[in-house]
Amino acid sequence: MQPVQSHIASGRGASWFYVAAFVIAQTALLAFTFFIAGTPWFLWHNHYPGLRNFGYAHRAGGLNCEILIYGDSSSLTGFDPSVIQRITGLKTCNVSEGITIQAVVGSDEPLRAYLSRNAPPRFLIATWTPSIFRPDFESGDAYFPEGFVYALQFDDHKVFLRRMLHRPRWLVNFSIWTLESLANGFLDELTGKSRHQIDARAQRDSRAGQWPYPVPIETHCVRDNASITPDMVGRWQKSVETFRRKYSSPRTTVIIDISPVPECDTTYGLYAERSEGLHENPFERLPIRFFNQGDVHFSAEGANYISEQAGNQILSHMQLQSQSHQPLRTTIPR
Repeated sequence: MQPVQSHIASGRGASWFYVAAFVIAQTALLAFTFFIAGTPWFLWHNHYPGLRNFGYAHRAGGLNCEILIYGDSSSLTGFDPSVIQRITGLKTCNVSEGITIQAVVGSDEPLRAYLSRNAPPRFLIATWTPSIFRPDFESGDAYFPEGFVYALQFDDHKVFLRRMLHRPRWLVNFSIWTLESLANGFLDELTGKSRHQIDARAQRDSRAGQWPYPVPIETHCVRDNASITPDMVGRWQKSVETFRRKYSSPRTTVIIDISPVPECDTTYGLYAERSEGLHENPFERLPIRFFNQGDVHFSAEGANYISEQAGNQILSHMQLQSQSHQPLRTTIPR
């Protein structure tokens, strides 16, 4: 019996060894993927070169722009600082980030990052697309791999990782996503596809923060009443008021606008109802050719149009401020 018992005991020992080795290997793989996703190297070797445009607010130290553009991806792709600067004569830059970033790190983390490195702007024009017209919210309980990459690259690692430990499925999903992105990125390099990709970081830096979404012009709407339901669109009055109060000052005028939608968008009436009185600009419907992805990102023609609208809007504010600062004229009786 003794040899049999020894064999069973050694078998159990080997089983525990394999289990421990498996757990250690999986933990090491998770740690590796989270580490690698937080390095600059990852931004240049993943499958989605658009990730490289992230973090303009963290690179924009000492710019001290007089007009600061902020918002979601409609703002990021739409507002061309050069157009607004040409109209107003004021130095302009765009520190917007997509909602997949804001949902993970908070709606205004990129904005705070910019303001920590620059003087407050004279005008802050903040714009969100109507389906998520919520300027102020804390980091949400949502899984967006792009947002996780941003958090690992620029945000507080400790806070982010503590949150992730409570979401083991997210840990695994993000690890798989990171490995797949690297594998596809290496495949692009082997096939030569990566040589034809635009350097999104250099592109954004050269355009004072705007990033044109590199896809063809839309020919029809993709959003409808089935994809956007009434319960998905809130009236975020408190959020708008909080954002305005947080960033308004004697130095800074805050302008909160709503992004236009295509003429074929069937949810326009719902958006208009929920956002009435919360934005300063007219809520417009524009030709579908002004958009190039998801009914929210702008083509070159659309970007030029909304940038001119924003520039004229700020110009009106400048004229009103100039008039209010003029000394009162008194008539001396004779």
